[in-house]
Amino acid sequence: MTPHRSSRPRAGRRLAVATLVLALAALGEGGTARADGTDPTPTDPPSATDTPTATPTPTPTPTPTPTPTPTPTPTPTPTPTPTPTPTPPPATRRVSITLPGQVVALRSYAVRGSVNVVTPGPVDVVVQRLSGKRWVAGKKDRVDASGAWSVPFTTDAPGRQVLRAVATWGDRRRAVSGRLTRTVVARVDVSVSGPLSARDVRWSYRPGCPVAPSGLRRITLNRWTYGRVVGRGTLVVRASAVPDLVKVFTKSFAARFPLRSMRPSDTFYAGGRRTPTQSDLAAMRADNTSAFNCRPVTGNPYRVSQHSYGNAIDINTVRNPYVVGSRVFPGFARTYLDRRHVRTGMITSGGVLAGTMRRLGWPWGARWSHPDYQHFSSNGG
Repeated sequence: MTPHRSSRPRAGRRLAVATLVLALAALGEGGTARADGTDPTPTDPPSATDTPTATPTPTPTPTPTPTPTPTPTPTPTPTPTPTPTPTPPPATRRVSITLPGQVVALRSYAVRGSVNVVTPGPVDVVVQRLSGKRWVAGKKDRVDASGAWSVPFTTDAPGRQVLRAVATWGDRRRAVSGRLTRTVVARVDVSVSGPLSARDVRWSYRPGCPVAPSGLRRITLNRWTYGRVVGRGTLVVRASAVPDLVKVFTKSFAARFPLRSMRPSDTFYAGGRRTPTQSDLAAMRADNTSAFNCRPVTGNPYRVSQHSYGNAIDINTVRNPYVVGSRVFPGFARTYLDRRHVRTGMITSGGVLAGTMRRLGWPWGARWSHPDYQHFSSNGG
């Protein structure tokens, strides 16, 4: 027996069929229907002949290379502007001066110093000496690369010396040192040679003279001049007479007894053009002091002078003339026969020179009947 079907499922099937019919009808009219009964958006049916246009594949936009982010440059710390150092004013130019503390007349020294500014141009320094109230220019030097300078210095004037240095640069700027004061002392400064040779007494010695050159010595010493400064002098004497004459002239120097000139007799031979007697006359005219000279007695050509032995000396021959009878040598020295009027360079019996000679056994020619005021000898002749 076929079971009885309910009428409800049939009604449902009828509704579904009706719905399907309606849907197909709608499709036949060119429409579409959604299964859910809503109308879709109408579209034109594609043409049977049209080929659908392919949607072009878009060219991919190239990915731009990313611009590298620059490393930020560190902001430099600003260098502080230095405060400008003020330009110092030009150095004050200076010159210095030095000299050894003790200065002896006629000895050689160097005055030295320096300048504190050396420029490309020359710098000259001159040493000046104060004379009264006036500065007198002396020697000059040009400074070296270190600024140092030096000039030789000697003086014949004992006493106070005041010096200064004046420096002049190439740009004409000048500097003057402070004053340098020194006290110059006087010393006799004796030196004695060894035996002489014929060359040393070329004109005053001849073969046959009483003393050979080897028996002679040269004494060199300081003397006071008539101008009250110090000069150098030279005597040629017999070797045995050296000690006595050194004592005499050391004492007379200390007493400031002046000697006008002191040169060996050879000086007055005029290179051999004069005779021995003529050389003696020339020496007397020069107011010279000398000892050895191989010659006859002036005024008596038949006698050999004690000067030929080197043991006699004539001193200041003008102020102390030689008298032979009515003649006076030198002729213009007659005024000095007045021994009461004592003048510079005159020998007096009570003076240091005659007194020292007498004590040493060197008699003075003034005692003769025809006085020879210039002459002393070890044997009285």
